[in-house]
Amino acid sequence: MTRSVTKISLILGFLLLQACSPTRRLTKEELWLVDNQIFVDEQERKDLELSGLLLQKPNTKLPVLGIPLGVLVHNLATPDPQARFEQWLAAKPKRTQRLERLISGKQLRAIDSAKVNFNQWLKNTGSAPVIIDTSKAARSLAQLKKYYYNQGYFNVKGRYSVLTDSSKDRRGELRYDLTLNKPYSIGDLTYKIESPQVDSLFSATQKASFIQSGANLWAFWQTLPSSNEVSQDHDLPLLFAWRRPVGVWKTLYSPVTAPDVLDADDVVTRGQYLAVALGHCAECHTPRTALGGLDASR
Repeated sequence: MTRSVTKISLILGFLLLQACSPTRRLTKEELWLVDNQIFVDEQERKDLELSGLLLQKPNTKLPVLGIPLGVLVHNLATPDPQARFEQWLAAKPKRTQRLERLISGKQLRAIDSAKVNFNQWLKNTGSAPVIIDTSKAARSLAQLKKYYYNQGYFNVKGRYSVLTDSSKDRRGELRYDLTLNKPYSIGDLTYKIESPQVDSLFSATQKASFIQSGANLWAFWQTLPSSNEVSQDHDLPLLFAWRRPVGVWKTLYSPVTAPDVLDADDVVTRGQYLAVALGHCAECHTPRTALGGLDASR
């Protein structure tokens, strides 16, 4: 008996949800987003990396059944429950008086509050239907173009379009079309190195550099193997894990002052500025003391 009741309840619940249209709360001008399509050079792309750049995504649906359960639950809520309740009370002249005599005015208002709270619970539990927003579609297109621009496709072109189906009520799809064109690569490289020592060092390492004339850096980076090594957590000694000892350490070692360079010309001064103020080269290339501070004497 219990199993039969459970099955009947599930069937009735399924039929109830099926009867509720996901677009029942939309206006005639609004379209419910059911799918995103991305085409790059007329080839459809389903990369998660690309779809992750889109600002609007379709509502989640139940696997196999394809039912947007969250939207259906959200749509069960009354748009303005308090006003609807007041209209229901005012529909008959003496309805409010009869109910107040039957259950008291305080309980009548409690029913009103309970209805409002239940509607809010339905909205919070479900998910509002995603309505196509052309301003967000334009920003999504800009994100896609920027993604390929950073890969060297400086002349990338794109557009978006809203697709509708007359057989499906107030439903729409967003299609993004991108034309990459030819990617840019590094042109002629010129060097001007005044220091003979630096020029000698540069000449010895120039051939090993992947920055070469005609090279496409993105294509090169794509050939490099990915690393499966997991980033390690910070491993600080016990004293440095506390805030107050860190304050004492900063007093001892901050700020780091650049060493004086006697009779330095503008080139050396600029190099010192680049290495100390901007590059912080000493952080990796200077030995440290037992307390972790830079050992400027070495």
